[in-house]
Amino acid sequence: MHGLGYKSVSTVAIHVNGLLAKGYIRKKDHSARSIEIVSMQQGKQAAAVIAKSEDYLQGFDRAVRERLASDSYSPKDHEVLVRAAEILGSTQAATFRAQLVGRHGAILETDEEGTADSTTT
Repeated sequence: MHGLGYKSVSTVAIHVNGLLAKGYIRKKDHSARSIEIVSMQQGKQAAAVIAKSEDYLQGFDRAVRERLASDSYSPKDHEVLVRAAEILGSTQAATFRAQLVGRHGAILETDEEGTADSTTT
């Protein structure tokens, strides 16, 4: 931390998380203090997998957008799609949620068992 001139642990954490996300390092045994450098070949393979998953998520977002605009699907179907986008970490999830509320006036609430219930506002 000090060797790079950083004064904040959170700055280091941001950089470490970026390297983890790109596949250049990995945490060993899920311990915060055991980071392992990944070989260049493994790093390239991890980057390819990440790129494919990003492509998939973009396609998923496109499909959700189309289905939210369609009257062929029920409000419950729309809620399931929006919740899936939220679970997958879509950057469009908040936009989809706003569209759902604007279109159906529905809010997806989760009860204590973790199942989705639809309520109207």
